Amino acid sequence: MTGYSSIEITVDAMKLGDSDFVQKPWSNERLLHIIRTQVALQDQQHISAKLAYENTLLKTQLQTPVMSIVS
Repeated sequence: MTGYSSIEITVDAMKLGDSDFVQKPWSNERLLHIIRTQVALQDQQHISAKLAYENTLLKTQLQTPVMSIVS
């Protein structure tokens, strides 16, 4: 959030990892939308990371030889 905005500042901020840029004065409706969107994005990234980890574990289990006892 900034009171001083330019295209250059915005581009630099995005390159550094900012996902959005809000210039003062802001619209409360837009700010709330941005916050909700970022919270939902974080939730999805967490779910994605968890699924990727579980997928890796399952692949490891599939590659592990299974010993069976035949009687």
